[in-house]
Amino acid sequence: MKHLITFFILTLSSSSTWAQTTNVPEEVSQFDIRKYNLEQVGIRDLVFEARMDNLSETLTKALSLGKLTDVHFKIYWMAPDQWKVDVNGLPKSAVQVEQDLRQLITGKLEFIVAKSLGSSLTGLSFEKVVIDGKNFVKAFDPNYTRAFNEILMEFDNSGKMIEMRTVVPGNLSINLYEYNVQSWSNNKFLVSKLVSKAKYGATESTITHSLEYQSVNGVGVPAKITIKTQNKTTIPARGKDKEKIINQELNSAIKFSKFELNTGKAKRYIVDGLLK
Repeated sequence: MKHLITFFILTLSSSSTWAQTTNVPEEVSQFDIRKYNLEQVGIRDLVFEARMDNLSETLTKALSLGKLTDVHFKIYWMAPDQWKVDVNGLPKSAVQVEQDLRQLITGKLEFIVAKSLGSSLTGLSFEKVVIDGKNFVKAFDPNYTRAFNEILMEFDNSGKMIEMRTVVPGNLSINLYEYNVQSWSNNKFLVSKLVSKAKYGATESTITHSLEYQSVNGVGVPAKITIKTQNKTTIPARGKDKEKIINQELNSAIKFSKFELNTGKAKRYIVDGLLK
């Protein structure tokens, strides 16, 4: 099952330092204000479905579960951050497969209802640094209780966060963001592309998420996420064997549909356990 999940998911230099603060910097606050957010437009209760391209066919071929025709996710969200994910279309005996698929889609829910950047940085200290001629806001925990060493964020002149670097012991991951504005977004910007780069041992991984949006009753929600994963593994030269580079590319997509906004269904299901 791990190989199946991989198929769909796969889906620093010297710096000068400015003032340090424990308050969330103005750049972070302004980014949260200017970015489109479902909670800011009044959505508190959300139900929708998600389908991964070729998921049913792939599961049918890979597992002994019989012919599967429409394996999909029914997803419930209630503000501020309560989720419930059901996997439909599997036989009741496929408990482990269901758990793996639920974990798989959960990693993509941030694209539907994003947390504010400021709330994700609560409790950290901040300072502004210049690295390779670029201005970054650095977030870090002076008590060293977090899993990362520091987070570096670059904002452009219009207030968009265009790069985030997360530094952990022995590794650096980089997220690059692109945005657009839709007619229904009230001049607030939406993420149109996220390129994530990281290196794990001999493998360099680049995962690109491209987002398409739709308007449901005047509210913008994702319609489709296309995911391209490119892995480059370098096998060093040894003895008579020359260095070898192995390139791998995987593609997948997730489509979202049947959005129900502020109907109270998510609350009834999550809190009361009722489907009606």
